[in-house]
Amino acid sequence: METHLAHIRRDSVGAMIAAQPVSDHCHNTAAYAASALEPVKLSAAGKTAGLLHDIGKYSEQFQAYIKDGIGTRGLVNHTFAGVRLLLERYHHEPPENLADIAAELLALAVGGHHGEFDCVDKGGKSGFQHRLNKEGIGYEGAVENFFRFCAPLEELDRYVRAAQEELVPVLEHILSMTGEDADDGRYDEETAFYSGLLARLLLSAVIEGDRRDTAAFMNGAHFSERQNAEALQQLWSGCLDRVEEKLDELPRSSSIDRARRMISDQCKKSADRPSGVFRLGIPTGGGKTLSGLRFALAHARRHRKQRIIFTSPLLSILEQNAAVIRDYIQDNSLILEHHSNLVRT
Repeated sequence: METHLAHIRRDSVGAMIAAQPVSDHCHNTAAYAASALEPVKLSAAGKTAGLLHDIGKYSEQFQAYIKDGIGTRGLVNHTFAGVRLLLERYHHEPPENLADIAAELLALAVGGHHGEFDCVDKGGKSGFQHRLNKEGIGYEGAVENFFRFCAPLEELDRYVRAAQEELVPVLEHILSMTGEDADDGRYDEETAFYSGLLARLLLSAVIEGDRRDTAAFMNGAHFSERQNAEALQQLWSGCLDRVEEKLDELPRSSSIDRARRMISDQCKKSADRPSGVFRLGIPTGGGKTLSGLRFALAHARRHRKQRIIFTSPLLSILEQNAAVIRDYIQDNSLILEHHSNLVRT
């Protein structure tokens, strides 16, 4: 039975109510991160990074801190161990191929889940090298316990290979998209930009999984699972049907009315196109809010999107759009309006 703990829930006087083993937390985080990245076909990468993110909690130092209060919060390092394991076992220095870059992306997600770090800072210092060389973090013992209680080495090897098989094609696509033969300086900048987006996508999944599982345990709560594809289809279809019903009630007597309807119909037809970046350029009064809503619902249904997010540079527009969307969706439980006019800190 594992006695290494990731979290302890205590009552108001400090007595322990429940304890969560490190293996439970790592596997839960891995499952949540994998689920978050499944829509973009990076679930293995999310699972691997989530599994490795808290290896350092298997160290003697962390266990003494969490069980007996020996040490200071924030000073007991638990994020470096996973980075070091990934770089020592699955990475060449200097990198030899894209599988090495994939290992770096995983290491960034593991090592950055409590705060991002620079691969190389402005002074030329390597964040990776710092984590490889850091002493006094109980690395050897933590890794040994991880293999014993959480995931055997052979199992971890399979996870990492699967993650690399997902990430390498994405990196190849980034290289082909940015033009690896460009000699005007744009290649390095664009490649770094898109690779950075990929790194943050992976990191965000680990953070989501980590915080979700931690919150669930510490609060004794249960969070509902993501809706499956069939439930999402039903959700978007119901919303779209309600919007269509109200749109059909709008007048079509004037030329402006007919123009708005034509724009709205074109937006709905465009919803079947592959996901990407679309631009709707129409004048004020052309019905952008409803045309955009109609497109978003139809596109979400067609491509099984998890959510629709509306953003705006002006609060007045946000409030106006939110009111229209509520009126047409007719289900406030599906709408979260979040901006400074509503949120008070």
